[in-house]
Amino acid sequence: MFTEDEFKRNAKALRSALARRDHAISHSQALDVLAEVIGEDSWNHLSAKFKQEPHAEGAKHMLPDGWSLTGRDVEHYTVCVLESGANKRTLEMKSSTATEGRFVALMQTVNAKQFLEKHVRMRARAKTTDVGNASLWVRVDDKTYQTLSFDNMKDIQPDRSLKGTNDWQSVELVLDVPTGAKTISFGSMLSGSGTAQFEDFVFEGVSISVPVSGKGRPDGPRNLGMI
Repeated sequence: MFTEDEFKRNAKALRSALARRDHAISHSQALDVLAEVIGEDSWNHLSAKFKQEPHAEGAKHMLPDGWSLTGRDVEHYTVCVLESGANKRTLEMKSSTATEGRFVALMQTVNAKQFLEKHVRMRARAKTTDVGNASLWVRVDDKTYQTLSFDNMKDIQPDRSLKGTNDWQSVELVLDVPTGAKTISFGSMLSGSGTAQFEDFVFEGVSISVPVSGKGRPDGPRNLGMI
């Protein structure tokens, strides 16, 4: 799925993301971690494969600058950026072999400082073909890597993810960034098989008067009288 150079760039991005969380690892450790994520025994094992079987279409799978890849069984997916017009780029995520439980997510992580005690809004235009689920996602973590708030448009009700085949439409989510937040990770994801395309990403801080998009867990018990 990656060329050797792309894989090394992802390892560098992983080191940077962990460093922002005050967890330093070496470049070789980052390579080993990423190798394990895609099902290889180690970086040495994967490196040998690169030397034996160079990817003929490596450039097709180039990740956009500033983004990295995560997921479960990501080797079943192809992620690339398509030229869709003058100065226009479309992210495409697809798989014909992925089954339920497998997913791929494009992501980046930023410092939460400028968004503290605000809401953040992420939006994009999306188009899908025969997908299990496709969505945007945002996660807010504290300095100990505990999740303070999360929304992927699917697991936090109501379910707003795209399923099946859909023409281009706007999708968005709004999430709270509470006091104590350290980092915000965000991106797009595809679960199961199919093809999902995303473009015109926007990520911005908004007033707390803008309601969050998912209900999440209630603040307290409700309807104890079963009325």
